[in-house]
Parts: sequence; structure tokens; C-alpha cells
Amino acid sequence: MKSSFNQTKFEQLPNEIIVETFDYLEGTDLLFAFHNINYRINKLLQSYYRYRFNFQHIKKSKFDRILQQQKQQQIKSEQIQSLTLVEGDDTCGQLTLLLSLSLIEYYYEHLQSLSLYYMNNDQIEFILPNLYLFQKLTHINVHTPPGSVNGTEEWLVEPQIISSNITYKYNQLKLQVLTTSFSTSSTIEYLTIDHYDIHQLEQLF
Repeated sequence: MKSSFNQTKFEQLPNEIIVETFDYLEGTDLLFAFHNINYRINKLLQSYYRYRFNFQHIKKSKFDRILQQQKQQQIKSEQIQSLTLVEGDDTCGQLTLLLSLSLIEYYYEHLQSLSLYYMNNDQIEFILPNLYLFQKLTHINVHTPPGSVNGTEEWLVEPQIISSNITYKYNQLKLQVLTTSFSTSSTIEYLTIDHYDIHQLEQLF
């Protein structure tokens, strides 16, 4: 009786309140909590356009299910606002999988925010020079592992980017390249660079 009563109360909520609840949940949690509750909720999920997927702490089985839903167009690219990917053995090689299945192109047209953690050199050399393909991307967050290649910073100031967060681990940032890039990009409003002292950053201004 209690379960039936709760379901009835939930069903009495207007769509606007239910969708507002969606805004407080990360995309994976949202789908696994609400998908297939009933037809009405499924329709709201299908029309929701602010999904934020953070795959930092996700099991491979759940990651695969999300990708399957995207491939089947149950979640369309225009519904996804932000994406966080982590490369590594403990995260099922997310970026490797997306690249091998050519699924990264799925996000080119509508994605607004992209965060990338611990990419290897090949992935850095593929993704960053192609940032311009992400037509609506305004926020980029890149964390590189120890020993990764330099020169990635010049791709983080594409004309549409307004926020860029660069974290280099035990690596040298080519600030002269970054300075040159800033001279052609007037849209940057927020910049974060970790692991550099004030004398190095003075080169930017």
C-alpha cells in the first residue's frame, strides 16, 4: 500500500517540478533512477535536454548501457550538455572505447562542456586539434598525466571557448604558445592553470 501511495503522490507532481528535479542529478544517476518507471516519466526523459554525464566513477556495465542508449537514439546528442571522460584501466578505457567506435563524433554538434582526464599521447593529439569540431563547446577542462606531450595548450583557446582549465602534472607548459593563442581569442573569460608560479604566469599578461 505504501509503495502505491508514493507512486500516486509522485504522479500528481506537474511535469515542470519533475524536470526541475532532473536538473539536480548527474545523467547516469538520472537514467538509472527514473528510466522505465512509467510511460510518462520515460517521455520526460526523452525530451529532457540538460543531461550532464560524468563517467569518473562508473561501472563498465553502466557505461556500456549509456552508450547503447545513445547509439539507439534513446538519448539524442542535442540532449547532452556536458561530458566528463576518464582514461584508465579502472575506468574501462572510456575515451579509447569512444574513439574505437567512432562515437566521439556523436558529441560534435551540441556539447557545451568537455572534461578529459588522463588521456594518453595519441588521444591528446587526436582530440585537442579537433576541438573546433565541437560547434557549441564553451568550456574545456583538461588534466594531463605525468609524461604527456606538450603543446596541448594551444588548442584550448578556440574562438568559442570562454572557460579553460589546464592541469599539467610534472610537465612544462609552453606559455609562449598559449600567449600567442590568446592574442587571437578574445572570448576567454576564465582561465585556470595549475602547477605554475607567478613568474611563469607573468608571460601571459
